[in-house]
Amino acid sequence: MAGYLAGDNSTFFITDSATGEILGVPGNNGPFDLDGAGAGSCEIWYLSAFGDVTGVTMGSNIDDIAGCFDLSDPIVVTRNAGDDCDGGGFNFTNIVINEVAADGMIELFNGTDSIIDVSSYWVCNFPAYTQISNMTVECGDLLMQPGEVTVISGFNAFAAVDAELGLYTTNSFSSSTALVSYLEWGSTGHQRASVAVAAGIWAAGQVADAPTASQSVQLSINDSDELSYDLADPTLCSLNNATTTTGNPGAQMSVSVFPNPVQGDMLNLVLDGMSGEMMRVQIIDINGQLLYNSVTDMSNGQMGVDLPITPAGTYFVRVVNNGIAVTERFVRF
Repeated sequence: MAGYLAGDNSTFFITDSATGEILGVPGNNGPFDLDGAGAGSCEIWYLSAFGDVTGVTMGSNIDDIAGCFDLSDPIVVTRNAGDDCDGGGFNFTNIVINEVAADGMIELFNGTDSIIDVSSYWVCNFPAYTQISNMTVECGDLLMQPGEVTVISGFNAFAAVDAELGLYTTNSFSSSTALVSYLEWGSTGHQRASVAVAAGIWAAGQVADAPTASQSVQLSINDSDELSYDLADPTLCSLNNATTTTGNPGAQMSVSVFPNPVQGDMLNLVLDGMSGEMMRVQIIDINGQLLYNSVTDMSNGQMGVDLPITPAGTYFVRVVNNGIAVTERFVRF
């Protein structure tokens, strides 16, 4: 921003780039929520003033602002929509089965932006079903943070040679809405395969190879941005090909925060293992609410993020790059 008048009043506001119409004056100077605005271009301005200023209201025009004030240079934001959007990899909408080992260990992955409690979820291999709260947590937590994995065991109906495994949000096992993740191995046509096909999460006739003593079945994202299950060396309790760079399962992406706890308005990150051209940086509160969401050029090394105005507490920074999602917890004083 250019130099501006250091007045006793200040605010940010957003205008339409083409018309100068004021689209919003965010309370507490942020965050800037552009969801639902559609494609187009807008500008974010900082205004500093002495005394009262008129015209800084939604629907007014920037040319109508009056008073003793100064404006910063604008930050131009281009809003893409539809095919113009950079998806940044597969868009997870719920918890998924991430890895299955021959000894019955089941790894779940939260690739969403929300904290999800999976204790009420169910796993199934028809005709047997078990609620996850009645299973053993090997690592992770049933209150799953964005980007994290949890491994559970103790599903007595597990069969390593030929079986199906469905993950349900409720015990409505014939519901394609309740079924959020599914795979079958050994043979096709298990009882709930048709439910998974109706849910759009499995293809008719699709079958995975059965897990072995030396390799587990792992979720992966192919070059067509589709989910599939393949055999690979076990990576239980850590990232696999669904959460590392597609086509290079050995690559590991890391995000660290310093200092932690954080004082002030700047979040300092150290990034390593980034490979895509763009990356998405998000700040999420303890309740799973998305507070900050920005797409920027890919970067390794140190970077700073301007934190939104939030109270002291626990937060999460999530970085998504080339299909990778990594989350780091931090505390703000």
